[in-house]
Amino acid sequence: MQTHDFNPGLDNNLFWTVPVRSDSVSVDLPDHTATLHVQDIDLEDYGNIVNALQDKNEHEGIASFTVKWSGHQEEIHVRDNKHGFRGTYSIGKATIAWTAARQGFFYRSDPAKTSVTEFAMIGRERNGRFF
Repeated sequence: MQTHDFNPGLDNNLFWTVPVRSDSVSVDLPDHTATLHVQDIDLEDYGNIVNALQDKNEHEGIASFTVKWSGHQEEIHVRDNKHGFRGTYSIGKATIAWTAARQGFFYRSDPAKTSVTEFAMIGRERNGRFF
């Protein structure tokens, strides 16, 4: 049974999306690496997905996490003239370590080095008027 569901909520009218500071992200596409480090981001703990989707019964919480992408197993090029979209992506590996807390509860992931990559990709894309 799910007892926690930490996410930023729907307060900004975007589905589970929240802006982060630009210095939280570093990317080196030629080296096929990127890092996202967020410290003490305000989240809400809804307890379960139903409450989260209905935006009710939430408790204030915070989370911190670091995600690192690296490696270069394969490069993929995508171009879709019909929809005005193109991109170059590098498939590799990713690791994550995170913590989350709300009053009375604290969670910590296993160390990043224990992460198992199911799929990880970074890249550059262009769309719309930038296509």
